Amino acid sequence: MSRILVIGGSGHVGSYLLPRLVERGHEVVNVSRGTAKPYRAHYCWDLIENVALDRAAEEKAGTFGIKVANLHPDVIVDMISFDLASTQHLVEAIRGKVEHYLFCSTIWVYGRLFAIPATETEPTNPIDEYGTGKAESEAWLMKEARQSGFPATCFRPGHIVGEGWNPVTPQANANPDTFSLIARGEELVLPNLGLEMVHHVHADDVAQWIICAIENRAASIGEIFNTVSSQAVTLKGYAETVYRWFGREPRIAFKPFEEWLLDLDPDARENTRGHVIRSSCHSIEKSRRRLGYSPRYTSLEAVHQAVEALIRAGRVVAPDGLNIRARRRCPPRANNNHPRCAFGPIAAIRSGGRYWVFSLNLFHITGLPGSVEGWLTGCIEPKNCEETTIGYSRQFMDRIAMPAELSDDGRGHFGVC
Repeated sequence: MSRILVIGGSGHVGSYLLPRLVERGHEVVNVSRGTAKPYRAHYCWDLIENVALDRAAEEKAGTFGIKVANLHPDVIVDMISFDLASTQHLVEAIRGKVEHYLFCSTIWVYGRLFAIPATETEPTNPIDEYGTGKAESEAWLMKEARQSGFPATCFRPGHIVGEGWNPVTPQANANPDTFSLIARGEELVLPNLGLEMVHHVHADDVAQWIICAIENRAASIGEIFNTVSSQAVTLKGYAETVYRWFGREPRIAFKPFEEWLLDLDPDARENTRGHVIRSSCHSIEKSRRRLGYSPRYTSLEAVHQAVEALIRAGRVVAPDGLNIRARRRCPPRANNNHPRCAFGPIAAIRSGGRYWVFSLNLFHITGLPGSVEGWLTGCIEPKNCEETTIGYSRQFMDRIAMPAELSDDGRGHFGVC
């Protein structure tokens, strides 16, 4: 097993990634400023070495790269390098001392797309400072990989989403008030015809991708990969789906783009403009073929989980609640790795005369007969189950792998193995 150092490991992706690495037996080091707590509690955090380093301050002093190298990692996952100078500072300090360096880039190295879904061979054309810094780092790292054998891999996440994170909404920004408006059944105005696209990815799927790259090092070094869900969604289709989550009929109007922007909060216009004009839609075929990457969540499933968390936190107001209707159905056994069905195994625990169903993914539960912990793999088939009325935990509801009709009192009809 390797000593894996994650720079920025207390962030959204790191909150999923670091426990996964510990579960696989790796020695894990989290380098961060030390001011942020992980987004998700997990018992594995007690087994992680945490090192407080302020990257900006240390780079200014010329010491960040040296201090990272002195931690003697085998593998480095760099989540927070935003410009070429920062990337070069670190790489020069660790050159010849690490087996693998994974650089977190972004799909925003693409400004506008000319063909969809966009593949990694499309030329980058960033249109802002953030995308430019990432694109310059990518290009330099790939040149170093070719010319000097530096073991670099670059990955490009889409719009990251999950519990504790504001998802990019159908209005192409991260304002959660959009979901509250839809929950009230009010009219939502979209740009043009609402056919621009956004491409989400669950933070846990980014974590899964990173592990695929580490475990398939020969196929990932010297390469760049898109890291997104299996499909992008149009703003119109996304909005219609969210209305139905809240039991509402879609009420959608349209305006010309520039006129529509003027109706938004001035602070949100630039970010919104960036999402709309990029209209992101990216291929993951290279990641599937070379690394075996298979995202667990569709874009809408990832957003659904985030919206549930925002409702619990009081940041999205849903007067009539969230009308959850799970439509996850397992394909035939021959297609058991279908990404929409990778929601098992589950644990069905009898407690207090009822069955409680939990999927085994990134959590640790005590207080029930036998603690539950583990990872999410495989698929449950209805034909192997008997029908039983059970209780469920809303916190983990979206992970249950069976078709369900759920009622507001916290009970549902499931197949329980």
